[in-house]
Amino acid sequence: MTVDPLSSLRPRLSPLVGPELDALWSSFRKRYPDGDIGLFLARLRRAGRLTDEQVTRLLLSEEVTITLSEAGAPPPRSGGRRWGELGKLGEGAMGEVWLATDPALRRQVAVKRLRAELADHPDLVRRFRAEAQITAQLDHPGILPIYGLAMREDGQIEYAMRLIRGRTLDDVLQQARVAHKERSIHEDLALPARLELFLHVCDAMAYAHQRGVLHRDLKPENIMVGSFHEVTVMDWGISKLVQAEDEELAVQLSEDKANRTQLGMAIGTPAYMSPEQARGENATLDPRSDQYALGLILQEIITLRRAISGKTVHEILYRAQEGERDPVKAYSKLEPVPRPLRAILDKACALAPADRYATVEDLGDDVRRYLRDESIAAAPDSILGRIHRWVGRHRTFMINAVLGVALLSLLGFILTVGAALALFELDRSIGAERQQAAQRVLGRVAVQGQKIDGVLLEYEGLVHGAAYSVEQALAAPPVDIPIYTEDAFLDPRRAPPDLGWQEHYHADVSLDHPILKLAPGVSEDDVHGRLLQLASVQPRFWQVMLESERRGLIYSDAEAQRFVIGETGVPVVWVIAAIEEGIIVGVPGKAGYPDGYDPRERSWYRGAVGADGVFWDEPYVDASGMGLLVSCALAVRDSEGRIVGVASLDLDIDRLASELLAADDLRVPDAEAYLVDTKGTIKLRSSLSSGDVSRAGAEKLDLHLWEAVVEHDAATGLVEVDGEMVAWVHLAATGWIYMVRGDKASLLRGPGEYTGW
Repeated sequence: MTVDPLSSLRPRLSPLVGPELDALWSSFRKRYPDGDIGLFLARLRRAGRLTDEQVTRLLLSEEVTITLSEAGAPPPRSGGRRWGELGKLGEGAMGEVWLATDPALRRQVAVKRLRAELADHPDLVRRFRAEAQITAQLDHPGILPIYGLAMREDGQIEYAMRLIRGRTLDDVLQQARVAHKERSIHEDLALPARLELFLHVCDAMAYAHQRGVLHRDLKPENIMVGSFHEVTVMDWGISKLVQAEDEELAVQLSEDKANRTQLGMAIGTPAYMSPEQARGENATLDPRSDQYALGLILQEIITLRRAISGKTVHEILYRAQEGERDPVKAYSKLEPVPRPLRAILDKACALAPADRYATVEDLGDDVRRYLRDESIAAAPDSILGRIHRWVGRHRTFMINAVLGVALLSLLGFILTVGAALALFELDRSIGAERQQAAQRVLGRVAVQGQKIDGVLLEYEGLVHGAAYSVEQALAAPPVDIPIYTEDAFLDPRRAPPDLGWQEHYHADVSLDHPILKLAPGVSEDDVHGRLLQLASVQPRFWQVMLESERRGLIYSDAEAQRFVIGETGVPVVWVIAAIEEGIIVGVPGKAGYPDGYDPRERSWYRGAVGADGVFWDEPYVDASGMGLLVSCALAVRDSEGRIVGVASLDLDIDRLASELLAADDLRVPDAEAYLVDTKGTIKLRSSLSSGDVSRAGAEKLDLHLWEAVVEHDAATGLVEVDGEMVAWVHLAATGWIYMVRGDKASLLRGPGEYTGW
């Protein structure tokens, strides 16, 4: 690595030393090839060119450049074993860490050295020594301190560092997952506490970036949380000086876990790489690459799931190169994902570095704003949003202001609190009790909207899983397994052995074998290999159906699973996929496609091909007799990123609407709930009093009502239109709007309530 240690101090040093500074530096380096900036300043002081105060001020400044030894300069010999080994703590891609004792200071330390089989690799030795030197010069409480570097009697170098007693961030997240499953989250494991840990990491990385150092291997396993909540960023083994020329190692990627550090053109950990890092653009990396990795860690902290998943390291590396993340989906209903955190994630993990935060410090500041319930830079509040946030913080003041209206002039009242009440578009003379009732309505709608968002995100996650299973099946060699086309389903001699009556489907259905349907003009002989590949998706499609039933069906025994899907049903009626060659595969297997059926011509297929992500189609009447369904579809891509097909979940609208729209605390007479897309088209519609779902096809919301909602640029809102009250909330998962519309008095009164007006 080549970097001028004098570069950052030259502007401050030149006025003190004069024009001969560079000549003095050149002479010093010839005499002391491995001398650092501190020794140079000390010699200038001895020569009378600097005072003690000037040397101290320069060395304590943050502008001192981090330096590395020349390649041939060995570390000092320890003169025997400096640290007594007690046992191995662990190992990584390059090094192994031992628990040891420092007899001189009577303390336990951690000692790291290269793995024995790598000790003769000169490039790795150079990188290992650079790791120690860089880490030692990063003097921050969030970065591991180095106690010493030495050479053993066998010629192997090692360094000692502080022994941290605690757990990794990965361990913390695993404990949080367990707490979610037990439905008991301790304060130390809750999202705010996890975000506080993340902020400590941001502080450490902001300092490292200011010193010109990139980590390049940030991941939960490299972040330690001590016994007293101290946070330390570990393992700077592949760190890089921003200004240095770095000779990367040509070591091939191995089929290893995606969370293991890999050495090669794409250097780092595949599951936590920025797109540019995954593409091997090492020479141009800057702090925004580390920021992207922090964004991936933040998503894992929020959702308790890895942001980039996949079965092989090469698949994960490809997704990292494309900037593909898994959907931001709440781990459980105990911790919904707030909209501001989604915006922060999207900005930190923007595909283009220029679209990310300018610095890691800016990323941390936005997370702090969220924790303080302030408007974030990634998605600033609109005017109405700021009013709504202010009202929420000053609710007591607002109530007192309303109660004291009789003591104020009408004009004074409008100037002080009228802007906040305009959010509701209600009569400005209403009393505090009615104002509270209106806020309760808006709150109920917002809470239900959060629930809907979580459920829709779960379905989007399932369709991602279905699409991925198809991608894997099409990439794998065909396996000789039974295949059943629609012709076979209709022929008792060739039908699947388990084909039989299933009450939920009101027909003969195979739960063990998918149906394969060919588009008109497609010959079975020509696509036999594809048929074998698609038939192999049955187990994963079956799992998708089980996971759609959120009452633990996936943990039930096989007999119970078959009974529920065949007799009572689950939210996902069909899991299907179609490919460009003109084949559709469906689970469960059931015949009954219309004559001339070509999946490539269907709206769910065309919509998913043209969509940037998951596509939600218009409701449709199922040709197989399963009633009104809605498709959630996603394009299937090959290893080159080309679209080769579409995977889709067909959801039961009756079940979906009853689950999503009719919350118990919103069941009032003469009221309806809707899911409306961004064009005002009604996706789902339900009566809140009875729970009945509208059987009409897709229709537009009343124009006057739609205009009243659209003209308010707010995530949530409440307006009065033609004597009715309408409350709404925007859903992050789909961009749709959840809307409740009904008689004003009934909505304000609420279910079973009487408010006195």
